[in-house]
Amino acid sequence: MSGFRFMFNVYGFDIYVSNYLPSGISETINSVSVTNGVTNYFFSATPGDTLPWIGAFRQQPTVYMDFNKDLQQTEYATFCEYGFKLYRPENLVTVLTSTAVVPA
Repeated sequence: MSGFRFMFNVYGFDIYVSNYLPSGISETINSVSVTNGVTNYFFSATPGDTLPWIGAFRQQPTVYMDFNKDLQQTEYATFCEYGFKLYRPENLVTVLTSTAVVPA
């Protein structure tokens, strides 16, 4: 992904920089206001701990095949239903920052 890179580690939290963060969020906490801010996500998992995400298939993959007469080739399509969620939500931290904050 463009702009996604590892920066450093702070107390077990890996810090990455990305251009794909939700923006345009405003919040006021303890009389400190951030207007049009960016939401930053941090996740910490100790080595040997369970995986941070869990996934499951609702419907097993089904493969469909058809011969395309125009291109003279066999085409395949796979359909399934699946989902992912955060397995350990207590390890996720969300920090709202101003857009004026630029990483070094």
